[in-house]
Amino acid sequence: IKKVSPYGERLIEKQKLKNFYYNMNETTTKRYYALAKKKTYIQKKNTFDNYLIALLETRLDIILYRSKLCETILAARLIISHGHVRINNTIIHQKSYQVKQYDVITINYQKNQLQYYTNYIQNNSNGLEIPTYLEVNYKLLKCILIDKPTLSSIDYPINIDFEKIRELYK
Repeated sequence: IKKVSPYGERLIEKQKLKNFYYNMNETTTKRYYALAKKKTYIQKKNTFDNYLIALLETRLDIILYRSKLCETILAARLIISHGHVRINNTIIHQKSYQVKQYDVITINYQKNQLQYYTNYIQNNSNGLEIPTYLEVNYKLLKCILIDKPTLSSIDYPINIDFEKIRELYK
């Protein structure tokens, strides 16, 4: 077994975070890191980790996936790019759009997509776990971000060491 260097450990932690958020590219990761660092510097009441998670979890594509309005993250990105998503009655084409608290997200599926979606909900309605910071109405295909996501509100299937990610970008 090969020993991993300290830099390699930090790199692995960053890769785990990037892969958890569906292959986010390096430029986007650096941008979110810089924004989280800036907010932590300005308002010291919250931690860097919570700001970073809030930035990542309030992306439009992630919210659509977490609310189960889309079956996969790729499906969420596809309907965003095709103009089927509205936020406060404005069509949004940007998958990384930062959803603000109390924004109303509406999906306008076409008839053939609507049938597929209703079958998906009927078959999986018992197993749908929606995060506490989202309020979802499946009949109207609406979702509202009612609270800012925090690190404790996200159920990570993997252990991510945010301290090592911070050290990597220093």
